[in-house]
Amino acid sequence: MTAFATPGPSATNLAGPAKVLVCDALAKSGLDALRGLGCVVMNDPELSEATLARAVKDTGPDVLITGNTPVSAEVIEASPRLAMIVVAGTSTDHVDIAAASRRGIFVANCPGRNATAVAELAWALILACDRRIPEQTAALRAGQWKQREFAQAVGLHGRTLGIVGLGQVGQEVAQIGRAFGMDVIAWSRNLTEEKALEHSCGFCASLINLAKLSDVVSISAGGGDDSDNLINEKFLAALKPGAILVNTSRGAVIDQAALTNAVRTRGLRAGLDVWANEPDGTEGSFADPLVQEPGVIGTHHIGALTEQAQRAVADEVVRVVRAWAERGHVPHCVNR
Repeated sequence: MTAFATPGPSATNLAGPAKVLVCDALAKSGLDALRGLGCVVMNDPELSEATLARAVKDTGPDVLITGNTPVSAEVIEASPRLAMIVVAGTSTDHVDIAAASRRGIFVANCPGRNATAVAELAWALILACDRRIPEQTAALRAGQWKQREFAQAVGLHGRTLGIVGLGQVGQEVAQIGRAFGMDVIAWSRNLTEEKALEHSCGFCASLINLAKLSDVVSISAGGGDDSDNLINEKFLAALKPGAILVNTSRGAVIDQAALTNAVRTRGLRAGLDVWANEPDGTEGSFADPLVQEPGVIGTHHIGALTEQAQRAVADEVVRVVRAWAERGHVPHCVNR
């Protein structure tokens, strides 16, 4: 991580009110609270990777708030006034942190505020895979009654749930799994047996061991290049035939070609909220061949996008901006 050469300024050093550009949707409560701090707030949720640099150049914000919109070096260099970037969420993979650090720009995130929402969706996908809910709905809409075909679910009670990434989302998924009567095991890069026991999870020293033991796997691994293709052909081959795999973290965590082959040849069922080739922005065409596989169901990267989660994230964004504005302190700063 590149260290700051010179700490960025706080709002108390600015000539006038802090200018805040919000380039993704943010809960109205957050926008109102930012204005209540005296900030000049500009909100354009339609901005994209292609248009953000121009918007930053034209508006000259002190603070840039982004959700999923990428913040490249070009964006960071677009205005000399920019002092802080706040990610309204956990992952900062889409922000060029090195470029921000070179300019002495703080980068902060809002970890854990949407963990419950993401865990809820993970469980929606698990249940939908186990009971084949999308296929059942499609049959009913086609005027078909297929009770015999769809009465084949194994069920979840007493089976084994493997958590890949026992962070805040993983902990929430594990807690719900125990409520279903499942045995929960976990693996993370820095996980210890003692830490796993703190969260009432069995400890797996290797990913392959977790794959061999699990009937259901939920992926909530953190971002970073070292997580790309973490779920690879070897891991998928170690899973039990017919196992369920759910991913609510990042599309790049799974080797897409290997997953396609596993779905076709080993009867794996997959529930995916994240994809390797997601469109830029909130609308667009989508053509991932994986979603055409009968054993795959999916959602539109909406794990964190409940009203409850968005209000919680907005509250944390405001707290970060307030701390910077009033004390020059940046909570959750990832590059200092």
